[in-house]
Amino acid sequence: MLVNYVLEQRLDSVEAETAQIQRDINLMISQHQSAVPSEITAGMIYTGFENHHFDYYLKDEVILILNMSGIILENSNQITISTSSSNPLNNSLPEDIIVKEIIASINIDDLSQMLDYLSLLHNQEQLYYIDTLQSTLLEDGNYRIQMSFYVFYLENEI
Repeated sequence: MLVNYVLEQRLDSVEAETAQIQRDINLMISQHQSAVPSEITAGMIYTGFENHHFDYYLKDEVILILNMSGIILENSNQITISTSSSNPLNNSLPEDIIVKEIIASINIDDLSQMLDYLSLLHNQEQLYYIDTLQSTLLEDGNYRIQMSFYVFYLENEI
């Protein structure tokens, strides 16, 4: 009976911590999305976007930022880059701006690593737009993070 009580208290504590971290993540996403101007002009795009020649460079960049935040992927298939994506913003973009959707499905043991990742992503010179982020507590105490976000860059001129 005492063991059940202690385990219930620990579960309640972990659930409260998970809920608080999810609120922190939602707040960070909300702040990030409100920082994206409601109208993106061509001048802003041309001065702030980098060229990416191939999707695997983009994937390597996403994985590098994950590693910098302490998140190590089990395999690179946990990150997928769409071959074509529609603009998630409500305004039109110039024709030479490429939009790529990035889907990440990763397991982590500490949600603060995700906060670090979002912070590092936000501080990049490249514009990333976070569309969805969901965390799920797994039975082993780790978290499954499923995230969909977009990157914008200039089409390469060859």
